[in-house]
Parts: sequence; C-alpha cells; structure tokens
Amino acid sequence: RKQNRQGRKQNRQGRKQNRDRRHRKTLRVLNVQRPWARLLLTGAKQVEVRKYPLKNYMDEDLWVLETKGERAPRDFASGIIGIIRFWRDFEYQDLRTFLADEHQHRILKGSSFDWQPSRTPRLHGWVVASASLLAHPLPPPKAKGMIGAKATSRRATLPK
Repeated sequence: RKQNRQGRKQNRQGRKQNRDRRHRKTLRVLNVQRPWARLLLTGAKQVEVRKYPLKNYMDEDLWVLETKGERAPRDFASGIIGIIRFWRDFEYQDLRTFLADEHQHRILKGSSFDWQPSRTPRLHGWVVASASLLAHPLPPPKAKGMIGAKATSRRATLPK
C-alpha cells in the first residue's frame, strides 16, 4: 500500500510539473514551409529569407506554423511547432552576397527558392534572435494568415 501511495504521489507531481510548463500565449503566426521551419527552430538556419523587410515584428515572439513544402508526404498536416523571435533584418545587396550567406539561410544554389534578381529584385534576411521547438505540435489557426494577421492564442508545452 505504501508503494502504491508513493506511486500515486509521484504521478500527481509529474502531472503538476507538466501543467507548470504549459503556458497560454497569444502570438501572431509566421508561416514557414517544411523543412525550413524545423531548421529555424533547431538553430541550423539562422536567417529567414523573405521578399519584404521585417518591419515592426522585431523582438516579438511569433508562432511558427509549419506548412507543406515541396517534398512533404501526402498525409502531412500543418501545425504550430515552435516560437521564434527575430532581432534585425537586412537587404541582400547582390547575388554574390546572397550566395556567400548560404550557410546561414540554407537555400541551395539552383533550387526553386534561389534568388533570381530578374524576378525578385529584393530579398531580405531576418536574423533569428531565439527559437524553440514545442514539445508537442499545436493545431493551426482556423483563419489563414501570416504575421500581421490576428494573433492566435494556444496553450503550449515549452521545452525545459
């Protein structure tokens, strides 16, 4: 009986610890295609490349919504998989500089996401300040949108 009581007590303490790590956050959402979403959240990718500047999203936590990429399996389901914060942005001045920065943005030369200045005259790099992968993915927001859209509230289990 004593062992059984201790087991129940440990289970209650474990559940309490899990509840303590769960926090409700209301953040705007950034859509990032697979596989770049996880690369950003694990630190393998330090610069997110976009056609527009970061604007007023600097130093703001954002949900990362992993969306279907080119090679995603058919049964792939989008979901919020982490939280990211950017601390600055910059504009790539030329193709040579963009290619030299491949180790930061992880876009391979010749890929469909490679910079083509004739089609996209400007590209901006958003530098990651912090990123964390959630312990469990969360459902995507009901309304489609990216940053600038209405903030989405979720209860997330954050890593230790």
